[in-house]
Formats: sequence, C-alpha cells, structure tokens
Amino acid sequence: MQIPKGNSKADIEARRHIIKEKLSNLKGKSIKCPCLGGVPVLVTPKGIDEIAHHACKSEKSTISALNLQNEIQSARFVRMTLPKENKRQKKDFQFIFVYVLESNARTGESVKLTVGVREKPLRFLQYCITQE
Repeated sequence: MQIPKGNSKADIEARRHIIKEKLSNLKGKSIKCPCLGGVPVLVTPKGIDEIAHHACKSEKSTISALNLQNEIQSARFVRMTLPKENKRQKKDFQFIFVYVLESNARTGESVKLTVGVREKPLRFLQYCITQE
C-alpha cells in the first residue's frame, strides 16, 4: 500500500481514509500498555476518528498511526496532565486526566501518544497519535 507523501488536500484525505480503514479492525479492542502498569487501552470508533484527524496531516504520523498497537505496547510514560478546557478531550470524551506517552517503535523517531482516562466507567481510551 502506497501512502501519499504530499500535503495537498487530496493526499491528506487519502491518508485519513487509509488510517480509518486499517484501524477499523481495532475498534472495541484493548491493547495492554506496559508503561501504565499493563492497563488495557481501549480503541474506540470516536478515538479512531480523532487519530485519523490528527495523524493524516503527515506521512510519518500516518505510518505511526497504522502501527498503533506496537506504539502503545512500546510506549514510555512522559507526563500526566488535565484535559484541555473547552476542547474535545473534556467535552466529547469526558476525560478526567490525560497521559502523554512517547514511543519510537516504527520509525525510530519520537511519536506522541495521548491516552485519556474516563471516570464512569473507569476506562483508558486511545485519543491521539502524532509524529513529534
């Protein structure tokens, strides 16, 4: 499969489509994250949409998104923060706090993963992945 390299609107949309198609098999599945004590990180349809929205902007982010499972499994803890006020993290996802992780499983370059924690019921949800 050829991933478009350009920055045209058509290339970005093609990458978004590729991400959504390839990650669709992870919908509703959990991936254990060793750096968070082995807790399962759930991949939701809404999370896949958010990943596609951010990762489609560059070829490297797209490659990292397509390797989501390995990136989560090899991630390192960076920091824990509160969700951004008046942003999707707080409004749509209802996160009580957010973990920022870093990985370099696929490209050898730094990849930022965002995992949000929802309180009711307590769940860890994959929110975003981008190339730093």
